[in-house]
Amino acid sequence: MHLHIKKMKYKFILIIGFVLLVSFGVLLSYMTTLQNNLVIGQAQQQARIPHHQLILTRQWFSDHQGLFVVKTDGVKEKSYAINV
Repeated sequence: MHLHIKKMKYKFILIIGFVLLVSFGVLLSYMTTLQNNLVIGQAQQQARIPHHQLILTRQWFSDHQGLFVVKTDGVKEKSYAINV
């Protein structure tokens, strides 16, 4: 009978260890996926900000028919902008 109880202890420890191993594996997999999605989302958001700034700047130039600079002694005309 003593041998039977010893086998039961080993089986119990083995089953508990297996359950813990599977649980931690699932938890680690979930956390890795969640972290990856957060990083990708942050990168997309950081890419949207300069894109929206560029769109706003182009819209402003379009609304004001370009950018006009007061001609002074230090400002030179660009050859490509003379006939525009």
